[in-house]
Amino acid sequence: MKLLRPLLITLGSLLLIAVIVLGLALIPSVQTWVARSFAPATPALTLSLDHVALGLHRTHIENLRVVQPGLVLTLPSADVEVNVLTAASGSVTIKRLVAKGWILDLSAPAPAASAPPRPTQPPQVRAKTAVEDLFAQLQLPIDLSVDGVDLSGEVILPEGRVQVAITGGGLSAGREGKWILAADLVSPTSTQLTVRGELTAHLATARSVDQLGLALTAVARDPKNQQEASIGLSLSVVQTSEGESVAASLRSGSHELVELALKRPSGNAPLSGTWKLDVTTAEATPFALGRALPDFAAKGQGLFSVDRTLTQATASGSLDASIDHLATLRPDLAAIGRLGLIAGFDLSLSDQSLRIKRCEVSLSSNATQVAKITAQQAIEFNRTTGTITGADLNTELLHIELNGIPLAWAKPF
Repeated sequence: MKLLRPLLITLGSLLLIAVIVLGLALIPSVQTWVARSFAPATPALTLSLDHVALGLHRTHIENLRVVQPGLVLTLPSADVEVNVLTAASGSVTIKRLVAKGWILDLSAPAPAASAPPRPTQPPQVRAKTAVEDLFAQLQLPIDLSVDGVDLSGEVILPEGRVQVAITGGGLSAGREGKWILAADLVSPTSTQLTVRGELTAHLATARSVDQLGLALTAVARDPKNQQEASIGLSLSVVQTSEGESVAASLRSGSHELVELALKRPSGNAPLSGTWKLDVTTAEATPFALGRALPDFAAKGQGLFSVDRTLTQATASGSLDASIDHLATLRPDLAAIGRLGLIAGFDLSLSDQSLRIKRCEVSLSSNATQVAKITAQQAIEFNRTTGTITGADLNTELLHIELNGIPLAWAKPF
């Protein structure tokens, strides 16, 4: 008993200390002091707050301020209802997330960054990693469900101030979550831009997203001339046992401006896709927020594919494009006049060579053709040795016509 008594006293003392520490840890003023003590304060990141209350099921934050070069976030208050214990074990259920009245200031330009270090990986390795990472985002590191989100605030841009609101939820395993998006911008030129849309996501399991969808409609209004224009964006990402597919389109009314489709089959089959383009200055100008644009038009379509190692690729298609009034970009380009480009191509690329199966390029200035290049046969260019070979070296490889390059093109340089 003499030996047991000191042991019991020691255990009781430790338990009492643990209770006191736990009790202090649940006091908001203590939590605020700890948060302030460990908040970063460096030239790259400064974080401050007035109050934090962390509970087992609810967290409340007041007057949070985050400062980074080119970014200032001010958050008057935020409430998050999430079970801390289950979240620590990898299961995050957000019952409610509310943050209103915040301001994200992006109007100040960020300081010029120093040149990044030269990448050590070959370009195809970096590109392959980027493609794999795109679809890896569909796999979550935690079990996730989101019941309700209510966010509203303001984003300050050099082009104006944007009122933003995001509401919705309902995301859980086997269910689709839906969020309503709204943004309203008034630019210094008085152009009004309104964006309304919907974001959807479906969880096949608590950790895997098998469907993503985004549908936005943007309406630009110019009060000066009472004109209005609208443009729509749709994006979908679908994952099945057969692979993943991505489809995106940009349209003006019923007119498709840009279409892109990408398929990534399961296994080792190559990625393949299609693209289509039919856009002019008329569709883009209302959304330039008062900035002058050159007069341009581009119409084309094509196919592409690339293997999983990103060392073999093919592309084919056609493009008809023109651009005029380049002085809106740089005054000294005014002398160039109207440029036109008509091209048709069928190419294949490997890590060793570029093979041109078909190539027809016509360049014009002020509606007068100045140059035309046509491949007369299949041509292969060895990227390692620099040699060029063709199917029949006794016949013409390329036909090149030069009808007089305008001297005005050299004037800006």
